[in-house]
Amino acid sequence: MKVNFNTLSMPEYGISYSRAYAPSIYNVNAGNDVFVRECKKPAAIVSFGSAAGTERTVLWLGAEISDIKTKGGVATVMHDYLDFPGTKNIMGIPYHNGYITYDYITGEIVDVGSIIKDNQPVYTNENLKTVSIDNLKDNQFFKLEEIASKEMMWSEEKVPIKLYQIFDKNGKAAPIYSVYTERLALMNEAYADSSYSSGIEIKKIKGEQPRAFRGTAYGQFNKAALELLPELALKQGIKFDHIVASDDQCGFLSEYLQQFREYGAYEGFYNKITSSHIGHNIGKGYVNGMSLRDMLVNLGLTIEDAKILRECPQYQAAVLAGPEEEGKWLAENIFSGLECAPSSATEVALLSTKYGTSQRFDVVSELYAKAVAQNPRIAELPIHKLFKELYVTGIAGGILNPLNDPSVAPDKPIKFPGFSKPLEILADGTAKFAEGDITGKTIVEAFETYNFKPDATPEEAFEQMKSIKY
Repeated sequence: MKVNFNTLSMPEYGISYSRAYAPSIYNVNAGNDVFVRECKKPAAIVSFGSAAGTERTVLWLGAEISDIKTKGGVATVMHDYLDFPGTKNIMGIPYHNGYITYDYITGEIVDVGSIIKDNQPVYTNENLKTVSIDNLKDNQFFKLEEIASKEMMWSEEKVPIKLYQIFDKNGKAAPIYSVYTERLALMNEAYADSSYSSGIEIKKIKGEQPRAFRGTAYGQFNKAALELLPELALKQGIKFDHIVASDDQCGFLSEYLQQFREYGAYEGFYNKITSSHIGHNIGKGYVNGMSLRDMLVNLGLTIEDAKILRECPQYQAAVLAGPEEEGKWLAENIFSGLECAPSSATEVALLSTKYGTSQRFDVVSELYAKAVAQNPRIAELPIHKLFKELYVTGIAGGILNPLNDPSVAPDKPIKFPGFSKPLEILADGTAKFAEGDITGKTIVEAFETYNFKPDATPEEAFEQMKSIKY
């Protein structure tokens, strides 16, 4: 018996696929017509204010943000995004380093939860194996306020999810929210491999059935963030316009957003929210692969689908034969509807962009984008091929110069993403870092502060700065 998504119990969405409404990867794999998008003229994804002058609200989703938790480079850039002028910026990060209790006889995890100190939920980066919760000092934790708590369907079970708002060291509510799931709380820090790559290494949770359809912690994070968004919007009075997903940890965001649109979830709440992806590093060694079983779960495996797989003798025989045979069987029978069986969240983000679910896939500079597209040794081959295909059409590239955003004007504040110092343009048209900071200054004020070009008018310098590639 050959099993693919045409025979699995898939709901009939009745969606009319067009260039304005692309199918999710999960639904493409179900045998629907593959959508290939047309190239659109590149424009800055993060608007610095619309042409009409209205402020857009952007949710930035990433694995970390400096001042709260810092493990890698994503934290620094996420903090830069927080200060973008012209948009209302809301940050979303995972809740790591939770409170874990064990069965000391079997070693099984008995319970997982958020940390409670003085009857209030808190977040800490401290090693809880060496520091007790009661002994945490004021500068060692952040106070949290619970915004929402519910259950989310994940594969074969309902899992508890929560959303917390983070308060800074001065006790002020920050526009930073933390998404809690048990799988995330099991990770003592961002990118902890024991919970990240596949979940196979995680200690067995009491009562969990063998060979479970687990998925990965960050796949679960992507779905939970979207599940909790309506509650955040309602409680805080926020109307979300766009979501920027950062790096491999958020590669499933656009896929879930499209699935929620297809389902008509929350009475169409997600229908007008767009998304895009930024890959901070998509090279070899930075993108984490996963088993096709976990990929299947992360793409939205339903309890009905899982039941069919469990009752399929050919699949069970492949499972018993080992991970290699299981992966081969899934590639040939389940993922046959896709051009390739994706093995990482970054590949999923690229496919989402190709099928039109995500608006763009950008990396952190134009030079890096060109290198990835031209050199097959930088990224894994499937990522290189997909990125190159999108790059030549203009749908993928480096983060665009914000001055190319048609809504940017000389009298508006400006900040270049990822740059701790401003740029100075020399007389020969090249750019270098300048001392000081132009954050919060208008373009005209920046021109007056730095010599971008001898005797250049603001309008001339503005046009020159638009040519910067970074």
